Amino acid sequence: MHFIRNVFTLSVLLLAGACGDADSSGNTSSEALAFEEGATATGTVYGETLTPVTWLAGTSSGYSFNRAEWSSEHTVIKMVDTERDCGEGDFESTRSVPTNSLLLDLFDDPSQLDSRVTEPGTFEVSSITEPISSSRRAIATFVHDAVVGTSFISTARSGTVTVSTADANGISGTFELVFMEDDGLTGTFGASYCEAPFPPVSIQTPGNTPEMGSVQINVQLVGASPAEVVLVASGSWISTNYLTEVEDGMWQLDSGLPTGDYDATFTANDEEGNTLCQFTLAFSVTKDEPTRIDTLVSCAVVLQ
Repeated sequence: MHFIRNVFTLSVLLLAGACGDADSSGNTSSEALAFEEGATATGTVYGETLTPVTWLAGTSSGYSFNRAEWSSEHTVIKMVDTERDCGEGDFESTRSVPTNSLLLDLFDDPSQLDSRVTEPGTFEVSSITEPISSSRRAIATFVHDAVVGTSFISTARSGTVTVSTADANGISGTFELVFMEDDGLTGTFGASYCEAPFPPVSIQTPGNTPEMGSVQINVQLVGASPAEVVLVASGSWISTNYLTEVEDGMWQLDSGLPTGDYDATFTANDEEGNTLCQFTLAFSVTKDEPTRIDTLVSCAVVLQ
């Protein structure tokens, strides 16, 4: 079953480079890595979690945020919860599953043209409202690609990235990131460098970040066995979500949504995408109290 936990609308352009066992200049090396490759992440960002499957490292020649641009060759670490090759960009139109990723941009000295990380140290996370200027700074970006519906991007407000190993082969360390109140990630990373540099990162985030709440909807369907159940909620924000079947006939949405009142349409489809039945539901999402709805729906009549 597809299960998308969708939050709010933001637009993003975030690309990756090409990968291999090489140093940051693209020179292949057979020298054994001085660290253990892998990545971990604990915590949530707007209700989304990250379980890294792919971890990449490399360099980028620039960074722009809402048209504020600055150029400095710097180090990039990327963790993704799906299989990913260096050179495969985010937000592929053919992607069939939701994807979460974390991007760490590290600047040893942003005032210099070459600000790549070459030795261990602690990098303070910057909230990117303007170009960063002081040394040993980091920008942490969490991206949720929902496939169906909307996607979002969130940049950490504060925190640290601690580099324990940095050599010609790759980079390793830990991170502690704060995104919003009660939202944050901690974890580890160790990745070899990609053969080619990452393209400059460009991020556009129109609009304001909404106030968030949580909602859990449990739907017991009687009289049909759909392959998927889709919710389209219209209200403060338009959100499309797939429910997940938690047990036979019981479907659940457990997600973060912007606060407000919603009118939702649920559609149960068979394996070919044909509609078996539909029903509607109104609910509200608040910041302080989680919203929970339990409902029983008869789906015995097949819609034509």
